[in-house]
Amino acid sequence: MSKIIIKWLILGWMLTGGLLVNQAQAASGMPEARMTATVIEFSVRGELHEQAGAIIADLMMSALANTGRFTLKDRLALSAAAKIAKEQELGSTGLLDPKTAAELGRRYGVDAIVTGGVNKLGDLITVTARLIDTKTASLLRSGQIQGRDIDTIQIKVNELAAMITTPPEPPKTYRLMVRTQPAEASVRLLNSPIPYQPGVRLPPGSYEVEVGQSGYMASRRTVKIDDHDIAMNVELEKTKHGLTIRAEPADATIRLLGIPGTYEPGIQLAPGNYEIEVAREGYTPRKLPVRMADSDLTVPVKLEKQPLPPPPEQYRLTVQADPAQAATRLLNVKTPYQPGMQLPPGEYTVEVSEDGYEPVKVT
Repeated sequence: MSKIIIKWLILGWMLTGGLLVNQAQAASGMPEARMTATVIEFSVRGELHEQAGAIIADLMMSALANTGRFTLKDRLALSAAAKIAKEQELGSTGLLDPKTAAELGRRYGVDAIVTGGVNKLGDLITVTARLIDTKTASLLRSGQIQGRDIDTIQIKVNELAAMITTPPEPPKTYRLMVRTQPAEASVRLLNSPIPYQPGVRLPPGSYEVEVGQSGYMASRRTVKIDDHDIAMNVELEKTKHGLTIRAEPADATIRLLGIPGTYEPGIQLAPGNYEIEVAREGYTPRKLPVRMADSDLTVPVKLEKQPLPPPPEQYRLTVQADPAQAATRLLNVKTPYQPGMQLPPGEYTVEVSEDGYEPVKVT
């Protein structure tokens, strides 16, 4: 059984490898900037010929040459890797770890190493390959092919090479447009390293958008990009500041004219022009303009007492009674009558009385 498999492997290597090498040579016009790479003999596990790993590695060399992306050095035997790798690291999986691959790259002067294994379990043959960057000791890509016969494996080697060398397709991106009011407001993406610019392309996900402008309150919103472009409108509110009126007397009534709501100390107002009224009984009310800018504002307002009304003009009242000793009273005034007393204009009732005489009332 092993002899049959190895014969097929050798035949496939001669046919496929020769074809791929010729194709690679025909592509000699490719750019010279390529990674320097090599392939390490694949490990073998299961009922396979011991040379199966070397032959699969040679097929992989030819497939890599066909991509035109690498400058290839001679294939390395598995024993060369074993000198660096620990016994247990190759014994469990048959694959080099990135750290060991990096050391191999340093020693043999290559940028990348392809390592892999060919395994047979039952009737299924599995070939696994990994491309490792020796400078960063990082796994770039990996791939796996399977088949129930060696012919299928030979056909799929190119497919396996494409798996580990072709960069993955970039994720789909969608445009994000943020329209702001005011138009000159700045826009930032808080949870993305990609700086915002109108129509920036972003992969699907949730993004925190912050819009800010001097003199306005900043706005933060979460926008979710699924499978289409997003356009959003953000209108900023002007920054509000506290207005406090310190009235004298302190119990004066304060009103903000022309806007809804009731005044209270520290009321929050957007920048702009306002008019306030301060009033109290017995004082002259005041109306004055107030301009809110970019900070809290305290305005002292002192009311002046209203002047007392001038006293009314008064005239003298003298009652000449006969007999002269008769008593005189003003019936609708509390002030007792005195000759020549001062009274304001008005109607008064005067009563004159004396014993032995009929009293007389005069208005």
